[in-house]
Amino acid sequence: MLWTRYDCDSPPSPRYGHTAVALDARSLWGTELVVIFGGSSKQEGGRRALGDVVVFQVDSGSWFRPELRSAATPGSRAFHCAVGVGMRMFVFGGHVAVPDAEQQSFVRTYFNDMWYLSADSWEWTLLTVPEEGRPCGRDLASMVAIDDDRILLFGGRTDAGKSLNDLWLFEIKGSKWTNLQAGGNVPGARMKHQLVYSPDHRLLFLHGGETSTGSLFDDLWSIRGVDGQEPWQWTQIKLRPRPSGRSGHAMSVFGSSVLCYGGHVTAAGFAFFSQNHFYSKELWVLDLKEMRYDAVKCLLKCVLFALDGQR
Repeated sequence: MLWTRYDCDSPPSPRYGHTAVALDARSLWGTELVVIFGGSSKQEGGRRALGDVVVFQVDSGSWFRPELRSAATPGSRAFHCAVGVGMRMFVFGGHVAVPDAEQQSFVRTYFNDMWYLSADSWEWTLLTVPEEGRPCGRDLASMVAIDDDRILLFGGRTDAGKSLNDLWLFEIKGSKWTNLQAGGNVPGARMKHQLVYSPDHRLLFLHGGETSTGSLFDDLWSIRGVDGQEPWQWTQIKLRPRPSGRSGHAMSVFGSSVLCYGGHVTAAGFAFFSQNHFYSKELWVLDLKEMRYDAVKCLLKCVLFALDGQR
C-alpha cells in the first residue's frame, strides 16, 4: 500500500472540523473532485467558523474555488456531516460558535438542516423538511450514503453536550427523515465516530468514537437491513487484534476492505492512571472477506476517502 502526497498551489486555509467529500464528476469535469466545506480556523484573538468551498481536482492535482451561484448558503459551520451522492454533496448539522464578549466565551448554535451543493452548477439548495420528525440539532455525528436516494445518520452531540445513539434514514426524493428502530443490542451513545457502507456486502459498519465524558470506544458494529429483505439489525463484531479506542479518525471502504486511519487515542500503559492522549498515525485494514484487522505501517498524515478511480 502506497501513500501519495500532493504538493499543490493555493490549498485551502488551515482548518479543522471541516468535511472532505469525493464526487465522481468525470462525466462533466473529466476528473474526480474532492469538495472541502466549512470548518473552524484558529486566528489571532480566537477561533472563526468557515463557510467556504474549495475543490481539489484529482487528475491535475490542483485546487480551485468555485463561484457559488446561490444567494442562500449553509453559512459558516464546523463539525457537520457531509456525503457525496452523484454530482451532489449533502451537508447536515454542525454548529457555529459566536464570541460572547460579556461572558468571555463562545455561544454555539446547533443545526439540523439538510443542504446540497451541485457540482454542475455550484448552487446550494436547502431541502424543505418538516421540523417535526427530523433529527435534533447536533454536531460530531457520522453520515453515509447508501445509494442514490438514501442517507443514514448515527449519533453525535446535542447542544446540551449529550452524546446520542439514534439512527436516522433520509430519503432524498421525498426529503423525509425516518427514525429507525433497529433490532439487536444498540451501540452506546457516542460522537466523533465513523460510519461507512460496503455495497458489496450490503452492510454498514460503525467504529469507535467517544462518550460525552471523553471515554473512547474500540468497538465495531454492523447494520443489516439495507436491501429491505430483512429488518434493520445491529450486530457487534468482536475481533482481535483490533485498533485501540479512538475518536475523530477516518474510515473508508475500498473494495472488500475498510481502511481506518489516525484519530485521537489514549497513550498505551497510561489509560488507567491518567488521561494521556495523542493523535495517532496508525493505519488499520479490516478485511471483510476474512473478517480480521491488520495493522499497516504508514508515514504520511492525510485525509482518507475513496474515489471511484480506485485511489
